[in-house]
Amino acid sequence: MENPRDWDNLGKMVCLHRRYTLGDPHDLNPDDFKSWEELEDHLRHEGAKVILPLFLLDHSGLRISVEPFGDPWDSGQVGFIYATKIEQSRQKTKEILISEVEEYDRYLSGEE
Repeated sequence: MENPRDWDNLGKMVCLHRRYTLGDPHDLNPDDFKSWEELEDHLRHEGAKVILPLFLLDHSGLRISVEPFGDPWDSGQVGFIYATKIEQSRQKTKEILISEVEEYDRYLSGEE
């Protein structure tokens, strides 16, 4: 099963997790940011035009989504997916980013 993050993607996935290496390679350290808002501000300063939060569910496997899972014990925010360019419109760019996350979720959960 090929990792869809190895493909040519519009979005860049930045995940900060202490046990898993998720998303795209980056050089950001979780200890450099005191909050998700601080990381989001950093990404916007680096050119992010559209940015969506990423949430991870770690329970009998991994799932990832742009929406919270509603499980306070086994899930929480893990990072962001963002685009530095707009494809047709902000809404279209957001749809593409969501589809990339859905594809990565299928990969993580073993559906593909």
